[in-house]
Amino acid sequence: MRGNFSSSGRIVGGEDAKPGTYPWMAALLDKRFPRRPFCGGSLITPVHVLTAAHCVDEILKNPKPFKVRIGEYDFDTDFETEHKDIPIGKVHVHPDYKETDFAIHNDLAIIELDGSGMDGTWTACLPDVREDFRNREAIVIDEKCGVSLVQNAGILKNSVNSTA
Repeated sequence: MRGNFSSSGRIVGGEDAKPGTYPWMAALLDKRFPRRPFCGGSLITPVHVLTAAHCVDEILKNPKPFKVRIGEYDFDTDFETEHKDIPIGKVHVHPDYKETDFAIHNDLAIIELDGSGMDGTWTACLPDVREDFRNREAIVIDEKCGVSLVQNAGILKNSVNSTA
């Protein structure tokens, strides 16, 4: 995604991805500021977006002013790609989510969309459901799905980046 982002993010290196390369990317938007995503996520089923729990604090209070956008590439350009805005139905936060002064634990939430995000988009590639990842450290790098590991903090770029 490209657009008017703040410079306090954590994306490092890479290069601009081509439009449509990561069709499962989701942008969380406040309807009052439709060109300013405040968080991102991944479409993991046609009606579910995986995001960070710290991103949904305000949504939990009142989901009406918020929406999820699928298919956006450049927030500063109109009509460069076809995108879909979907209202938020419900939000499910990890039951053990906790913020402390030093860390955020179990920072996971699933947004249930009030409609499908699957008009020509794909969901994120996920591991086989039979795999058991409990008590294991796992890093998934898959060029087909565009998943990679970023280890260092840096400057937020205004576009989708690819390290594959």
